[in-house]
Amino acid sequence: MFPSRTPQTKGKSSQFFSPAGREGSPFPLSRPAGGSRQKSMHSSLVILEEIPSHVVENFGTPLPVLVTEALTIQDRISEMSVKLSESGWAWLVCGRRLFIWRFVQTSGPRHLSSQCRELTLPPSDLAHKADLVSVFLTSDASTPSAIAVSPEGHIRYWPNIAHEGSSVEITADLQGQECFSLTDCQPLGCILATTTSTLVMVSTAAVNGQISINCRQLKVPQGVLTGIGWRMTSFIFGSMPNQSAESKLIKVVVVNTDDKNKKILYVLTGSNLQKWFLSNHDSDKLLFEFDVDRMVKENFIDIMWNRDIYHVNQIQSWLIDMQLTEGGVCLAAAATNSHVSSQLCYSFATLDLGGSDAPTTFSKFVISKLIQRYHESDEELNFLSYQFLLSSRNKGTAYMYLDKIVYCISTVSPNEEPDKVEFRSAADRILGAGTFDGRVLTSSSIREDDSPNSSTISFRFSRQDQEIGKEDKVVQFKDAFLLHCKRNLVESQAVLDSLFPSSSADAEFLLNMLVANVSKDIIDDYPASDPRWAEAVPFDSMSSTSSLIILRQLEDKQRAHLVFIAFLKESGLWNKFSTTTIEQDVLIPTRLLLREHAEKIVASLALRNLHLQHDSLIEQAIKIVLQKRNINVKGKLTHQDLFYREVSKVQDIVPALIECEDDSQADITGQDVKRIMAVNTIFQAVFQDAWEYQHQKVTIYQIPPGEPDTEYIPWMASTGNGGIRNLLIKQFEKTTNIIAQGVEDVQTQGLLYQQLVNLADIVLNGYCVQLESVGNTGDGEHYGLVLQQVIVVEAEEYDRTAVLAEKYCDFGILIQLCELTNNQERLQRYMNQFADKNFSEYVFKWYLKEGKRGKLLTQPVTQHVELENFLKQHRNLSWLHNIKIRKYTDAQETLQELALNEKDNLAKKKTLLSLSKLTTLVSDQDKKLKDIKIAALNREQELILHQENLPSVVVENFGYDSDNMKVMTPKELIELYICDGNANSNEYDFKKALDLLQFIDKNLSSAGIEALKVQIWCAAILKDRWYDLDMNKPLDSCEQTIFFKIVDLILFEGLDLNSFIAPLDDILNADELGDLRDSQEFRFFIQAGYEKLKKQSYND
Repeated sequence: MFPSRTPQTKGKSSQFFSPAGREGSPFPLSRPAGGSRQKSMHSSLVILEEIPSHVVENFGTPLPVLVTEALTIQDRISEMSVKLSESGWAWLVCGRRLFIWRFVQTSGPRHLSSQCRELTLPPSDLAHKADLVSVFLTSDASTPSAIAVSPEGHIRYWPNIAHEGSSVEITADLQGQECFSLTDCQPLGCILATTTSTLVMVSTAAVNGQISINCRQLKVPQGVLTGIGWRMTSFIFGSMPNQSAESKLIKVVVVNTDDKNKKILYVLTGSNLQKWFLSNHDSDKLLFEFDVDRMVKENFIDIMWNRDIYHVNQIQSWLIDMQLTEGGVCLAAAATNSHVSSQLCYSFATLDLGGSDAPTTFSKFVISKLIQRYHESDEELNFLSYQFLLSSRNKGTAYMYLDKIVYCISTVSPNEEPDKVEFRSAADRILGAGTFDGRVLTSSSIREDDSPNSSTISFRFSRQDQEIGKEDKVVQFKDAFLLHCKRNLVESQAVLDSLFPSSSADAEFLLNMLVANVSKDIIDDYPASDPRWAEAVPFDSMSSTSSLIILRQLEDKQRAHLVFIAFLKESGLWNKFSTTTIEQDVLIPTRLLLREHAEKIVASLALRNLHLQHDSLIEQAIKIVLQKRNINVKGKLTHQDLFYREVSKVQDIVPALIECEDDSQADITGQDVKRIMAVNTIFQAVFQDAWEYQHQKVTIYQIPPGEPDTEYIPWMASTGNGGIRNLLIKQFEKTTNIIAQGVEDVQTQGLLYQQLVNLADIVLNGYCVQLESVGNTGDGEHYGLVLQQVIVVEAEEYDRTAVLAEKYCDFGILIQLCELTNNQERLQRYMNQFADKNFSEYVFKWYLKEGKRGKLLTQPVTQHVELENFLKQHRNLSWLHNIKIRKYTDAQETLQELALNEKDNLAKKKTLLSLSKLTTLVSDQDKKLKDIKIAALNREQELILHQENLPSVVVENFGYDSDNMKVMTPKELIELYICDGNANSNEYDFKKALDLLQFIDKNLSSAGIEALKVQIWCAAILKDRWYDLDMNKPLDSCEQTIFFKIVDLILFEGLDLNSFIAPLDDILNADELGDLRDSQEFRFFIQAGYEKLKKQSYND
């Protein structure tokens, strides 16, 4: 927290600092002449500041690289905060990034204390803070769990911080309240408090491998006798404000009891203090609540101001913070009396809260010598933001701090002036505080001169002869790098200018080649300080580490690679990269190659951290790797030394680990299952850490816009028989087979299911990056094969599969999951969640494809607009939706259009016409328009009636199915009515044919219609034998022919004969009559008949 003004030492120091009292410090100090700061008796501690009664020194293990990098690279505008727990865990919140690590070394596995985990916080429009995160160890776990809450109440829980993908989340129903703090209350859960003092117990549960989060608001029981204690307190001291939406929360603290399942909870609001009893077995109990603010005012006026002159109501007081003490709490408060002066006084008040009744007095009330000037405008920005801590090692001192200052205030000697430590640098500020082992610890932002630049890493060139390799471009480039690290910028630039004198294609190729080679040399460098490597170190090797410990060597390589990236950017080379050729003549953007090198360091660190946990398995795999590389262990070096030195080949461990599994017997044993699970765990840790790093560094290594698209297959998704992708799929299949053979243990089965999902996630991540490299973000269908396998195997593990499907937007899988589980609520949530990706339209198409039209048309009101737009392309269904939403006019128009366009099924057209008529009647159209539309629909129905009345003999002769007949045109119907196949046709059939002329398309010319009319009359003429008629009675004979029966029928129906009958000349000249046209008998009879008709018409 407290930076040294003139520190003598630099390097990997912790950013946690402890202000220790001189007499109470466990580390004796020897202060040299001149007052310079020095190391204490313990070499890990560095004295950073000395003030009259206290010493400020660093504390704990060095900061992890991820945290250091976040503190230095993170945009300075972003809000950051830190929380330090008494269990030795620390966490940093930086935007939506959450870093968790141990700040003290333990006797447990090394990897737990040295490894930092980065998690992603829930989305929020407000700034996250460390106070809304809780990290805790469950009784049977070696790796902690974590719960994080966004200010809006989105809760995310990680059962194991090593596996970010295993998180679950819910949203607490807080009615719009903003979250204030999350207080550990294990094993009961965590207490989530809002700014308006609502308290919610957040607990987790695991049933059959399924993790769930439960939220329960703490409420006062409403029984007759409940709350007597606090009601009696109210009776004695006057009415007290109850917990309400307007109660501003100050602090929540939890007290452990002898029974771990029972807790005491103290809640400090703007004026009240509450004491709660919480238990797993009993209901929540509010033991008492009392007005502590009034007690503060009473004590201030008694000590500071004359009660005889001033009234308590003239005092302005504020409760600032609360900390636990033995048997109670200590409150920090401030007060001012504007009638006396503008001075603001601070006090520390101790309350004994061990009883079941509210206290009536403070056991101790001390007003400190810390006095500030009070300005009403500064109220919210300054003194109300103070917080304080108490130390069990120095019980008489309270440490009160803001972001730029710490006061060490005596709580036993009111007249003692407080010690003060100030931050003078603009970059320095306190990020958080806590206590550990009785010490008060604080965490500061990292200072600019402590960022991971060249001064924090010591490079050594092991070349013996400086003249060797002057012509070697790689050596010259390394020279430029080293000169830059020493801040000899002019000389470094001169070397670069000589290497790249122009911007030609040759210079570009050389630059990319040199950068790739030097980057690989850095991650594969030799630990030159290790005497065992003395004979193996090349003459031009750079060494970035002086450590003999493999883990430290890898961390130093990571820092060195960061420095190399900084050199490339600061020297102006970064924006000149193009592509580099790697194995098998594959082109890869140079920036992405550099990122891959950094990812491999992360993967190596993850693997190394798992060594203790899976020592024999990893050791066996390493021996296989070295054997395939034809590397023999020589001297005192170990297999691990040789393997971890070549970070660029860390991926070789993957096939080796799978080969270790292949040693298993045909019959799977419990030991084989454990081995496969161990390999899965290693793969998850290694590749998840590497993928997380890649996602975090996307913007840093991003290819500039305008660069040509080059397909990029990450090293973690390499293809081919020996590629990582195929090997992981092979491991996926092995795990699948294990489950298929039956695993009786439910817990083991749940772990295998989760490992399946994690392996699938790793594989799909590779597909995703590959597709994005060629500008195809995909819609998730590319990943369907793997996800489908997960669903098939995990018969009822739908939630795990849904996590992957959501992440990779495989909408088909998400819909199937909702259908399999009959969860329409989840489906609606997806429609909202993926609204910008047209998820609704995908659902609608899926329902159509699967023939589930009923579900398509029963969408909730919120989807009606999207559904209406979608159905515009599916007119055969849109009218149903229009009827549902009462758009009858749209439904009528659609139905009419569908009916007119229907050609395949007569019954369907008839139904559509009927429905169209019904919707017309109930629509809100104008009556005149309705009448016009109904007339048009009636006309269409009349045409259908003509088809339905076709003689059955005609239907049978032409092979039509009367129940499934196609829609015929009027011309086709005419031909059927008058055809020879209608052997029994009579005047009625021909009259129907004539009636059908009115339905002929208007586009047909009048000549065409007349030709059809002639054709009908000629067909009627040919039905009779005109040669057999009696010439002596021509008129009587004509009346017996079909021709003149049709005429009589027309006249009988009162119709205009001229509109139906064809002209005589057209009849006599019609080709359809054939030889009959030339018959004198026929001409005689037909002309006689026409003459009679003409005379009859004249008489009428």
